[in-house]
Amino acid sequence: MSESSAAARDVAVSIRNALVVGSSLVVTWSLALLVRLWLPRKLGPELFGDYSFAEALAINGFGFISLGIDTYIQKEVPSRPEHASDFFGGTMLLRFAASAIVFGVIAGIAARGGYSHDALVAALLFGAAQLASLVGGTCATMLYAARRVGRLSALNVATKVLWAVGVVAGMISGAGLWAYAAAALASEAVRALMLFVIAKSELDLRMRVDVRQTLDVVKKSLPFYVNVVAMALYGKIDVAIMGMSVPEREIGWYGAATNISVVAMMVAPLFNWVLMPQLSRAASRGRDSLFAMVRRTFDLTLIFGAGIATVLGACADVVVHVVFGSRFEPSIGALRALSPLFLFVYLAMLGATCLILLERSWTATLVMVASFVVNASANLLVLRFALARLGDGGAGIGAAAVSASTEGIVAFTMFWFVGKEAFDRRNASTAIRVVACAALTVAVDRLAAPIGSPRIFVDALAYVVLIVATRALDVREAARVLSDALKRRRGEHAGS
Repeated sequence: MSESSAAARDVAVSIRNALVVGSSLVVTWSLALLVRLWLPRKLGPELFGDYSFAEALAINGFGFISLGIDTYIQKEVPSRPEHASDFFGGTMLLRFAASAIVFGVIAGIAARGGYSHDALVAALLFGAAQLASLVGGTCATMLYAARRVGRLSALNVATKVLWAVGVVAGMISGAGLWAYAAAALASEAVRALMLFVIAKSELDLRMRVDVRQTLDVVKKSLPFYVNVVAMALYGKIDVAIMGMSVPEREIGWYGAATNISVVAMMVAPLFNWVLMPQLSRAASRGRDSLFAMVRRTFDLTLIFGAGIATVLGACADVVVHVVFGSRFEPSIGALRALSPLFLFVYLAMLGATCLILLERSWTATLVMVASFVVNASANLLVLRFALARLGDGGAGIGAAAVSASTEGIVAFTMFWFVGKEAFDRRNASTAIRVVACAALTVAVDRLAAPIGSPRIFVDALAYVVLIVATRALDVREAARVLSDALKRRRGEHAGS
């Protein structure tokens, strides 16, 4: 089989799995969109600032106990699923032991920051939810690595509904912040328990503690662990710094903008759960097969990411006014500054995955560590200056500009280390066409300004039409790959 045929087959399998995962994500996106975007409007800038700080504190704290094993699983378990039982029990025991320390640190930081008792309780409950999320995420990663994705879709939807019901109940009853954190904990705990049961059934997962195997996996996962910690801190360090240096309403305005980004970034699991196992299998056939798939994936990532960035940036005012209302108008600048982040994050994830499969994990890790240092340092320098110069919402604009700029540098650096094999003339042609389509879409947005809010649909349609018209996306090729993926799925169902 030629490398191009193997790459096409891998893309088809990836699309097939993406359809399964994506079908559940459509529902979870919808719920997240309704709840996460309603929450800031309900709480208001100040109280939502406390909420954002409590959530960020928990995410930052529990990023330290991931151990990096999920990335190890994505790399190793696809070829030997039975290996999962060698380290699962031991790594879970380590996580639970370390969580006691993290809970203490969270309580200390919240207390020293002068936050209310309600915010402190919310931070601790969010922490427990993060711990459950880590356990569930590891079980899910094992199932995705083994390509057992069917039952996970329904579970993702069910637990997201549970979370949404809890949050809505909290809003209707007027409960404190603890209620929203408790909803997150309930949904993540149920998801973790059910995923563990499914993993035991599908993978014959054994809950045993093998000290030697556990230590060996933790050692091999060290570069992944450092990378995950850097990413966790990197993703919320701006909110944590804002919590110590600017008024709560600034955190609330910025938190509203990042809530939009959370919804837009929910496609990221397709990279971790679907794409990496397929790239891993391509890498097992050799560098040529890996890079053939990376090049085609780069095109799709560029088209998709640039579309989100363009429409969201152009229509930031529409999104904020419709979703959050006039109280959150200072969020517009931050959302507009954040818009390029989506494209850069997706490209950086693709580059990091490629480096890991090329056995250059420490390179990807060092890039992320350096980006965290740069991001944190820039926020310390920029936040108060931006607030003083730009007024209300200025701190959010400064934080957003730092995040987008840093992530752009990360994406460029990742692919710089991957090397020129990851690109060909088709990539360059696609990039030029996508830039032209984005620029024309912004021009269409300006012309459509008099129609008001509906212009967001005009912009989205314009981008899609331009992408197809310029052949940045080859519709016939995409249809053929999608058809192959569906045929493979029907064939597997018939065979089973």
